[in-house]
This record gives sequence, C-alpha cells and structure tokens, in this order.
Amino acid sequence: MTQPKSLSLLTLPLSGNRLIEASAGTGKTFTIAALYLRLVLGHGGQHAFVRSLTPPEILVVTFTEAATQELRDRIRLRLTEAAQAFRQGQSHDGVLAALLAEYPTNDFASCARRLELAAQWMDEAAISTIHSWCNRMLAEHAFASGSLFSQQLSTDLSALKLQAARDYWRTFYYDLAEEALTVCLNYWQTPERLWQSVASLTGYYLAQPSVHVASYAIPEEAIAHCLAERDEQLTQLARQWQHWLPEMAGILQQAIAEKAVNGRQLQQRYLDNWLQKLQSWLQSPDENLDLGSGWHRLSPDGIAECWKQGTPPNHPAFAGIIHLHDALQHLAEPRQALMQHAASWLAERIQTELKQQALMGFDDMLLRLHQALQGPQGIELAELIRRQYPVALIDEFQDTDPIQYQIFSTLYPEHLSRVETETDKHYALLLIGDPKQAIYAFRGADIYTYLHAKQATNGRHYTLDTNFRSDAQLVSAVNYIFAQAEQRAGGAFLFRQDSERKDIENDPLPFQAVKAKGTTHQLLIAEQSASALTAWLPDNETEKVLSRQAYLERYASGCASYIASILQQAVSGTTYFRASDGDTHPLKPSDIAILVNNQHEAQAIRRQLTLRQVRSVYLSDRESVFSSGVATDLQLILSACAEPEQDSLLRSAIGCRVIGLSLNELDQFQQHELQWEQLCLQFKAYQQQWRRFGVLPMLRSLLFDFSIPARLLGDDGDGERVLTDLLHLAELLQQAAQQLDGEQALLRFLAEHIAEQTSGDSEQQKVRLESDAELVQVVTIHKSKGLEYPLVFLPFICAARPVNTRQLPLSYRDEQGILCFSYQPDQQALVAAEHQRLAEDIRKCYVALTRAKYACWLGLAPLAEQSAISYLLAALTNTPEDFVTQVTSAWGSCPAITLTNLPPVSSVCYQPAQQQNLTAAARAINHQFRELWWVASYSALTRQMGDNSILAQEEPERASDKLLPELYSEIKIESSSEENEDLAIQYQFIAGPQAGTFLHGILEWMGLQGFAYINQHPELLAAELAKRCQLRGWQAECAGLHQWLVQLLNSRFSLPEPENGTAQSLAQLEVYQVELEFWLPCRHIDIVQLDQILQRHIWPGEARPALLAGQLNGMLKGFIDLVFCQQQRYLVCDYKSNRAGQCASDYNEQALRQIMLQKRYDLQAVLYCLALHRLLRSRLADYDYDRDTGGAMHWFIRGIAAPEHGMVWLKPSLELINTLDQLFRGETLNAG
Repeated sequence: MTQPKSLSLLTLPLSGNRLIEASAGTGKTFTIAALYLRLVLGHGGQHAFVRSLTPPEILVVTFTEAATQELRDRIRLRLTEAAQAFRQGQSHDGVLAALLAEYPTNDFASCARRLELAAQWMDEAAISTIHSWCNRMLAEHAFASGSLFSQQLSTDLSALKLQAARDYWRTFYYDLAEEALTVCLNYWQTPERLWQSVASLTGYYLAQPSVHVASYAIPEEAIAHCLAERDEQLTQLARQWQHWLPEMAGILQQAIAEKAVNGRQLQQRYLDNWLQKLQSWLQSPDENLDLGSGWHRLSPDGIAECWKQGTPPNHPAFAGIIHLHDALQHLAEPRQALMQHAASWLAERIQTELKQQALMGFDDMLLRLHQALQGPQGIELAELIRRQYPVALIDEFQDTDPIQYQIFSTLYPEHLSRVETETDKHYALLLIGDPKQAIYAFRGADIYTYLHAKQATNGRHYTLDTNFRSDAQLVSAVNYIFAQAEQRAGGAFLFRQDSERKDIENDPLPFQAVKAKGTTHQLLIAEQSASALTAWLPDNETEKVLSRQAYLERYASGCASYIASILQQAVSGTTYFRASDGDTHPLKPSDIAILVNNQHEAQAIRRQLTLRQVRSVYLSDRESVFSSGVATDLQLILSACAEPEQDSLLRSAIGCRVIGLSLNELDQFQQHELQWEQLCLQFKAYQQQWRRFGVLPMLRSLLFDFSIPARLLGDDGDGERVLTDLLHLAELLQQAAQQLDGEQALLRFLAEHIAEQTSGDSEQQKVRLESDAELVQVVTIHKSKGLEYPLVFLPFICAARPVNTRQLPLSYRDEQGILCFSYQPDQQALVAAEHQRLAEDIRKCYVALTRAKYACWLGLAPLAEQSAISYLLAALTNTPEDFVTQVTSAWGSCPAITLTNLPPVSSVCYQPAQQQNLTAAARAINHQFRELWWVASYSALTRQMGDNSILAQEEPERASDKLLPELYSEIKIESSSEENEDLAIQYQFIAGPQAGTFLHGILEWMGLQGFAYINQHPELLAAELAKRCQLRGWQAECAGLHQWLVQLLNSRFSLPEPENGTAQSLAQLEVYQVELEFWLPCRHIDIVQLDQILQRHIWPGEARPALLAGQLNGMLKGFIDLVFCQQQRYLVCDYKSNRAGQCASDYNEQALRQIMLQKRYDLQAVLYCLALHRLLRSRLADYDYDRDTGGAMHWFIRGIAAPEHGMVWLKPSLELINTLDQLFRGETLNAG
C-alpha cells in the first residue's frame, strides 16, 4: 500500500475511485464544496471530469439530515461566492483566486452564469442521506429494482419486531416439554427478553440473504440434541473419576495420617466434604458440582502448596480436577442453536411482514437496493443509476457499513490497478472520511469496510493535512500524544500487525501529524495565557487505584469547581479571548463543553455544576426519553388516572417526583379523608378527560392543576430537563394512542418501552434539547463528533467499560478481519473483543481531543480498567504515585501540555453579571401593517372590475382559464347564428369558451406528444379526438376537426424579419416548449401608466379600449401556449380560436389587428415577450434581444385559409422591453 498524497484542491483527478482522508478540523466540508464547484465548472484540464455536471447529476451522500442541510447550504454559498468572484474578476479567497487564474477573462461571464444557475438549482441537488437516497432509487427505478411503487417508511419498527418475537414464542415454546421449556426460561423469561438477546444477531441475518431458518434445528430438536450431548459429556467425565476418586482419596488420607501435608491447609474435615461431593456427583453427574476452595486445593498447585515431605504425588486425578472444573463450565448448551434459530426465523418473519404491509425501515432501504443490484437486473439498474449520477461523493465514509459500501462499489466498480482505464473517466467515486473518527460501531458502522476500500483504492489516496480549527499549540499537543503512542507495538490505533515493522503495509491505520492554521485568538485565564492542553492528576491524598464511582465523584466536583471559578473570573474581566488586533470578549458559559461517555457521567457533572449555580444543558445522540426517570413517574401517574379507584396506585402517583408534593401535603391526604375523596374525584375527572379527548389534553390539565411547570422551571436543578422529557413523552403517547385501544393498551406500550431501555435509535424517541439559552453544554462524545467548541473539558476520559461477557453472542473480528460470534466465549475470543473495544475507545478519545478550538482539560487517574488514555500513556494500573510518574515521563516533555493536580473542590458559586434593565419608549407603528398583495393575470387587466380585491380572484389556476374571459362574449354570437353545413369546419365549429378550451387542450396534447410524431401517426390524433368529442357529444364534428388540425400541423410560416426566411410548420419544429408558465413580480405598477406606454409603442394612434385603472402589486402569472425556436430566434405563440367571420377574407390582417386591439391582445403579446426576454437573459451567456428573439405570433387558427394563415406578428422594440423591465422591477422610469 502506497503512502497517501497531500490533496491539492484544484488538481485532484475527478475520475475513478479515490479515497480522501480528512483528519479532524482539516476542512472536509470546505473540500467537498470545492470539488463540487470544479465538477459544475468542468475544471481541471487533464484532471477534470469528462464534462461539466449539473447539481442533479452530482450525488453527495452523508449520514444525518443535519449534515445534509449543512452541506447543501455550504455548497450553495460556495457556488454563489465563486460566481461573484467571476463577475468581479477577482477574489480574496485563495482557492477562488487560483481558480480565476486558470480561466481566460473571456470565459468569466459564462462561468459565472453556470455557477449562478447551479446555486439556484441547489434545492433539487442530489444531496441526501444514504437512506433517503436508497429509498428514492427504489421508487424511481421500481421496475429495474423489483420494488413496489408505493411503500411507506416507518421510522420505528419496534412494535412489529416485538410482535414477531411474541409469534415466535407462541409457535415454538408453548408446546415444549417441561424440561425443554425450563432450559429456555433459564435464558429468557419473556418474548421481550428473547428479542433483546437476539436483536443484533437478527440484524446480521437480515443483511445475509443466504441465511435461511431451515439451516438451524427447531428449539425442541436443538434442546434434545444438546441434552443428549451433555449427558454423554458427563458420562465420560464420570467414567474417568470412577477410578481416580478412590485412588486420590487414599493418597490424601494417608498423607494426612502421616502428617505429610500442612494440617491447616488440608484438613480432614474439608477433604471428607470434597470427597463426599465428588462421590455424590458420580452417582448422578450434572453441571452443579461445587467444591468451593477444593478446586484449587486438589489441583497440582494446591497440593504442592500444602505438601511438606518429599515430592508431591503426581496422580492424574490432580490434573484431572482442573480439567473437570473447565469441562463442567463448558458443557454443551443449546443457547447458540436457540439464538441462531430464533434470529433467522425472526429475520424471515420481519421481512415477510414488511413486504405484506408495504413498509420499509431505514435498514430495509439499503438491503433492498443492495439485493436489487445483486439480482438478475442488477447490471441494468447499476447502469441506470450510474448514468443518472456520474459522480458520487460519500461524506463521513468511515461511518459506512458493508452493505452501503457494496452498493457503491457495485455502482462504481473498483479497479485494483493503479492505471486509470477509459471507463474510469466516465464516472467518479470520491470517498471522504477519517478512520480515526470511526466510533459508531453500535450503529453498524464498520471500520474494516473503510480499510477494505482503502486497499481497493491503493495508489489513489489523498490526505488533508492542515487543521483549520484549533490553536497551533493544541494541535501540537494532540500530535505529540498520538505520535508517542505510534511508537508502541500496536501503533497509535492498535492496527499494526507486526510490532517489528512500522510501514504502511503493516499498519493500515497509522497516525500522521497535521499542520496547524487555526484560530488567531488567544485564551487568557486570570490574565495569563492558558495552556493548550491541561492534564489534571490525582492529588497526594489518593493512595490507591480509584474505583469508577470515586473517580466520577472526585473529578466531577473538581471540574465543576474550576469551571465556576473561571466563569466568575470572566465576570470580573480577567478571563477572556483576545484577538490578534487586541479586541477582547469575555468567556461565556456557552463557550464551554464537557464531553462525557454516557448519561450517568452527565448527571454526575451536572449535579456538581448545579451546586455552584452553573446552568447546563445535556445533549446526547443515543439516549432515549423512555430511559429517563420521568418515564417511570409518568407510568405511575397514568396508572392512577386509568384506575383512580385503586388507592395504592393513587398514592404512588402523588408521591412521585413529577407531581412533587411535600411530605406535609402527603400527610394531609393521609389524615383527612375528605381531602382524599376530593383527590380521587379529581383523578376520576382525569380518567374521563383521557377517554374523551386523549392522553395529551388530560396530562396538560394535570400539569397545571398541580402547578408542575411553574415548580419545575423555578427549580435551580434539572427542572427544565424534567419538563422537556415530560412533554416529549406526552406527545409520543398521544401519537401511539391513535393505534391503540384503551388506557391499558397505552400503559402496556409505555411499560414495554421503559423495559426495553432502548438507546434512542428512533429519531422521535431521542431526548430533546431542553433549552437554547447560553449554557454550559454537557455532550456525549458521540454527539460531539463533527462539532467544535472553544473550551473542552474531559473530566472522565479515563473511564472505560470492558466487554460485557454476559451479553451474548459476543462479536469480534478474527485476524483476517472477519466478523465472528461466540456464544460460549473462551479466553481468545474475550481478548479479541477487548482489543477491539480498546481500539474504538482510542478513536473516541481522538474525537474528544480534537473538538476544542483554544484549550482542553483532561481528568487523569489510575483506574482498574484499561482505558484509551492508559494505552496512549503506556500506563499500567498502579498506585497514584507511580501513575503520576508515568504520565510525567510520557507527556512532561511537551511544552503544549501542562500537568497539574486536580483543582481543589470549592463551594464558590457562579454569579453572572446582572443585566441592566434599560427602559425605553416603544416605537409606534406608522405604516400600514398589511399590504394589499395579490396574484393577477392578463385577463384581470382587460376585464372591467371595481377594485383590486377582485384581481386576486382572477389568478389562472390552469392554462385554459385565460380563455374564458376573452371568449365569453362570443356565446351570444353563437346563440343567434345558424350553422351552414357547406362551410369549412373552422367556420362552422361552435364559438365560445367551451370550443376555445377544447381546441387549446388538443393542441397542448399534440405538443406534448410531439408535433412531428403526431403528424407521422395521424391515427393517434383521430383516437384522441374521438375520445374527447364523445365526452362533449361532438361526434359529428370529429372527422372535420381531424382534417383541420392536420392542416394546422402542416401550415408553413416564416418570420417577417428577415425577409425570405425559411418557412416551417409545427410538424417541423425541433426546439419548443408547450404551456410555459411564468411569474412576473410587480410592485405598485400604475396600470394607466402601463397602458400609456403600450399605446405609444404598439400600433400608435389606433383606438383600443383602456385598461382598468388601478395598481398591480404582487405577481403577474400567465401561461404561454407555445415557445419555439426558428432561424435561431425564440418566439412566443398564442393560439386564438376567435371567430371573425365565415370566410377566409374575414381573417385579413386589418381585421385581425382590430380584434387584437379590441381584446387588448397587444398587452398579452408584450407581457409574453417580456417574460421570454427575462428567461433568455438568465439562460444565454451572450444574449442579445434583437438577435435572439423574434417577438410574438398570435395565431387565429380559424383563419388558416387566409393568405397570412390567420397569423399576426408583433415584436416589441428593445426600448419598450427595457422600459417595462424597469417598470416591473419597481424602478423609476426615465422622463419621457
């Protein structure tokens, strides 16, 4: 594996598969935005992608909705900044300045326009989470993926999974014999416990479609087979001891009689007890043999300890006692077979239920797309997606899992050679992440997937090597800590395979120091420059290794005391931040973040902060609101509301913390029966309210009846937290109640979620932020990833949680990196699992150490468990004095690290500066509060109306709406005229809005199908006409209409200018747009002034009706029947179905112009030309109105037989267009 190259933003090849390692604070998002910018521009010369791309073609994938929105905003901003730089021809941004230098000045305008369009297009950009993108691919390519067209996304499938577990329990456990059922109940007492045990294994099987339930024995058979095997094992053990026991007894009894052994260590009464237990066990062998201290005393080491004379006996029974103890511990158990069968059955059942109910969970989106790509149509689907997204950028790639990586490696195949192939140039997969920050294994993220991708992209690795976040001294300290650890046998991150070799082939995850180019501010504490990294060491009074609880309490109080102290110094003006120009601003509570591992640590530090009047807020990415103490209190309250006649339930409810009655108040209820009766009636009223209105309204009434919000918000402790959780739970229960029947069902729902102790995997259940005030932030390390804080405290960084051997199966990676499960873990499996736990803790420690901008504090202490810090320090569990020596030896020589004792515990309270109450007169509103604003149309300007309010009602909801007012007057003509059967269809066809709507509709349909295509397949037009005429009872006119429309398709026309231009027909048009909708913003436009401008420029001196007097304020909306390109000019066309007469001569140019003036189509033509002008100006880089536009064509389609074919051409002058453009922008018009 080759060494990675330092990334150059402007020369990185944008083709093939490439891996970018972005260490903490090195500008990963900035890099993604810059690469996106290059892809939009097609920048890079030989390193560019084969063509420039649009935002919908560039796939950017990340893992959270928040990160998605941040990426979208940052990329949009970067595109806008780059466009402005190209407009101005210069930039103070180094990257943009270098980009400008690589383009000739003549290209600046086109580059700016491309970037502006891309920025405007960002709302449709393909930037999304991996799950939402997979869901969109399944929906958009339903045929190729074999997916349903309509599937519902469920954010919480826990109810469905629990139901599957109960079904399994009923199916396989209800009919078991007593002995077999007892075996199962020894493992799991309820279906819920069974599900908790096999949930992770079920998830693994869901991702392995090759695993089938038929591969595993059913519980009855598995237990029977296991019991038989166990009996055979016990029989073999007993057979050996039938001979060994008498011989061992004789040897030891003789030794005691001859006093060859120490009488205190091997006494006759103890020996008789052990021998009796062994004899009883031989008569009925089982796993319950307990010799107590005899296991050691009867072993070779124990015999050697107590033997006084000569050489201890070497009988096989003494070695056999050790074997017997181990064998009894590892007898055959059915747990593995039971769990494997349950997990595989549940995986199949869950998938079946999801398909039957057309549901999908988040993981199902990935699995189904992955299965589709591996299926029979996988190659076709991959090609479709690859054409849709030629380039993909995967953010936070270290958090991916095997399924996600297999999806992208299938779409963008890997090439193991370092030679770029021709195929590589037509797509690109850029993987951006930092394996040192891979800390989400509990969510399925797999660092080994990252390492596999790293191997697959060998020779295409790049690094971001400059930290732009942190102070240079802080970067130096972190570099020093991990560089020291890199010298250890396992490397800094425990991935080095051979301790003798330190090359990159032997260590796929080495630590590489980064450069610093971060903040220019400086933190001063008590007027002194603060150390970048401070390590708090145990004081001299600590004489032994601390327990976890003692460590928690001691360092929480010391840390809280120090924070209160520096905040108070900030109030007095001695602790502040100083910029390079000398400006200062004081330290605020919100500048401080305390990073913890879990809620227990958060509660410890927040409790100490509260004692010192330092308010804080807790943020976690894993905690579920159901795991809070509030959920248990709410369960008591709801139980009492559901059964208010049960005194015991009522007493439990009013005694909980949420209701918060004092002991005196509780005693009053106990002593006064009348008060108790009133309380019972009150809770009966809650019961009725619950049944009538729901649980949420009832709980709100209860909250205010007992003044709970006022009491909690007045509490200096965690009252805000309690109230937030309470309201959150109430909302979740109200939502769940929609699917449940009755109070008891809802109580059972709450009890189940509390019992599950879920980790907040459902987004709805995660604890919410209780306050957005400027408070000290207590954040879990997992939640802090990707964030930055001015000051970071890590008071419990030495705490560690070893692998829990009771949570089976134990998962670990073998030497080849393959995932393994152990149901009876041996020492080798435990060592491997603990090794991987420590490796992830080291990565989590790296995340924690790189969150700070200015300074970081660590709480170091010797603990029994091996933590990430103890590994980085190479510190062994020892006395505090030796621990301090080891820390000093490891870090003492780094000038950026200060070693000092833990701050003394102080009771000093934080007293923030008092805000001065400034009184000022309220400003008076002297303008109209509401502005009359509406959406109008051309029709609204040409009809006689009384006030502007009616204008708002004239908004065209569809294209055909604009026909109604202009054709309405023809209804009267229709009712008084007689049909002449000898006339052509265009003359005899009915007039009025119904006919106009019909004709416009069929012409729109022809355009959407393709004018040329319909001309080549006239039978399609005939079929569509027959269908539409039948709906209106016009079957007799169907043939004539078909002939008329075919004539329209083939009627040739040419632009008035230039003369002798090429004539075309609708059937020959290649570039056109049907029913183009436009919106023109208008602000206080005087309609009379607008009319005067039009009459000066369009057919001046000719009479026409005046427009409605008034103002336009809002939006002017319209639909253009047809926009097309002829002779490299863009034109607008509006179909007119007005009936001017019953012969071709009635449709001469003068007659049609009079209709244009009478109906004020001149206004319509000018507005359409203005809309087209604005569109072309925004799309064409070198747009010229006179050269690129051809004006408007009003086509009176009944005059097709006339010399001009019923066409009226009108092209407003550039002067008029500019005047109207200025008017609609709200600018003052030039005089005259």
